[in-house]
Amino acid sequence: MASYIKRTIRLNPSQARTLSGFANRRGLSEYALLLKVIDAGFLALLHGTDRETDLAEMASVIGSISERLAERGTSREEASAAEKQIAALDTREAKSHADHKSLRADWRATAEAKGFGEAAQARAIAEAKERARAGELAASPEILAARAVAWAAAKLSERQAVFPASTLAREAGDYAFGRLSHNAISAAIAEAGERGALVPRAYLDRRGAESAGFTTPEAIATEQAMLRLEAAGRGVSVPLASSLAAARTVERAARQSARAGFAWTDDQKRATSALLTSRDRVAAVQGYAGTAKTTTVLATYAREAAKSGLTVTALAPTASAATVLGEALGLRGDTVARHLVSPEAKGLGKGAVWIVDEASMLSARDMAALMASADKAGARLVLVGDVRQLGSVGAGAAFAQLQQAGMATAKLANVVRQTNADTREAVMASIEGHAGKALAALERGGGDVIEGASRDARLATMAQRYVALSPTERVRTLVIEPSRDGRDTLTAMIRQQLVQRGELSSAAVRFEALEAKGLTRAETRQAASYAIGDVVRFARDYADKGVTRGSAYRVERIDPDKAAVALKAADGSSVDWRLRQWGAGKVEVFEC
Repeated sequence: MASYIKRTIRLNPSQARTLSGFANRRGLSEYALLLKVIDAGFLALLHGTDRETDLAEMASVIGSISERLAERGTSREEASAAEKQIAALDTREAKSHADHKSLRADWRATAEAKGFGEAAQARAIAEAKERARAGELAASPEILAARAVAWAAAKLSERQAVFPASTLAREAGDYAFGRLSHNAISAAIAEAGERGALVPRAYLDRRGAESAGFTTPEAIATEQAMLRLEAAGRGVSVPLASSLAAARTVERAARQSARAGFAWTDDQKRATSALLTSRDRVAAVQGYAGTAKTTTVLATYAREAAKSGLTVTALAPTASAATVLGEALGLRGDTVARHLVSPEAKGLGKGAVWIVDEASMLSARDMAALMASADKAGARLVLVGDVRQLGSVGAGAAFAQLQQAGMATAKLANVVRQTNADTREAVMASIEGHAGKALAALERGGGDVIEGASRDARLATMAQRYVALSPTERVRTLVIEPSRDGRDTLTAMIRQQLVQRGELSSAAVRFEALEAKGLTRAETRQAASYAIGDVVRFARDYADKGVTRGSAYRVERIDPDKAAVALKAADGSSVDWRLRQWGAGKVEVFEC
């Protein structure tokens, strides 16, 4: 019964201990004492009380409570439980403000008197750190291997939906810094597979060769959610136009384009008609670069959607692609990332359509988030891209997966940007991955393919050919080098030759350029991922740490044992950044 009453009135641990101790010391049962306390309205006085209370004091307090009740025109026998509690609280002494400095001084003096002064505290802390370090080093190989494999899988799964088993083992070994054998890591991988933390999958490299690989349950769940959202949206939307109205709209747009000197292809007409008559909430346009997807299909669809009262939003994974799409559609383009977090993205309602260019660059995680947001807002999605162009940085070929799962997709294959037949053939050969065929087509079309004995010789020739062009020709010329280092070298060569020709001043304005390190979320939590001089920029505010969103901090010091990084801002303020406690998942890291 006492236990039931304590649960019913929700005594906290301190109250329960006080009540039990008092009952034991006075030879009373808890049940009997509880009845007295509840009847007296004394329960509120038990909060936080650990000192012994004698019967005289208890009687005195109960008497004070009775006086308070009498002042309110009632008594202990007639008052409600709430009235008794109020009266009990009225009898409590007011809390006094304590001087923290004095308290700390008293605590230190007490500690010194008990033999636990500052020196003893320092020794205790040092011993604790040593024990923790020794425990880490002495951790069983099984525990360390499991931790290493979990970290490696978390890192790899952010970039690849399926990753090779060999890479997983190598990353786990790097994490352990040589403290694990290959057998220990292999055993940990096998154990993770048995308990479902890793799911075996065939891994295909760029050449199409198959090898053993893994994925994670989280990656599978993300892809399943994405595919489920697309399938649930089939046939649920009202088409923008009937088949007849769509045909008239397409022909009208094609005639207007023809008058401007650009004829529509049959692919463009079919794709535009398919979008206008689609009943699916999610539709797609798949087309090579140069098929004029934006200026024909998307421009016409966006115009008709606006006429139907839909709010049209232009989106893309990158800011540059979003700007290009927005300008082509006469809208303000925005990135997918910003759209997902902005208030405007949540309030568009059912009368909205989101047109997403370069959809092949969206990871499965981003695609699932975008589709979930559109589903919540009741917005239609038009995904535009090419599975053969740049893929996503994050894990998962979402655009290709959706097409393979049956997403309604209008396809454009006729390249119209290149009017020269040989140049068009070179473009198609590049899309198919035939470099030799592409170079041969360029030469047939009037191009000049020059071979260099070395990289520097090739870059020097490129710089000479560019400088030899007239200023007008240079404006119309694009110089491309695939590697970042090669780009910087080529730019320096061109600049030097222009200075020698007197076309460019020798005075230079130098500035520091930041290059993103591209760390995964798993890597941002490891001190070894940072170097002195790196620049860290937080993507959100941490008011209690004095960190504001967008502010840049430079890495001053790194403590691997504590997983801590000392940061300093331009104004001289310092931040003690604990990677495993706050902020590591919301940062961008750059190297100078």
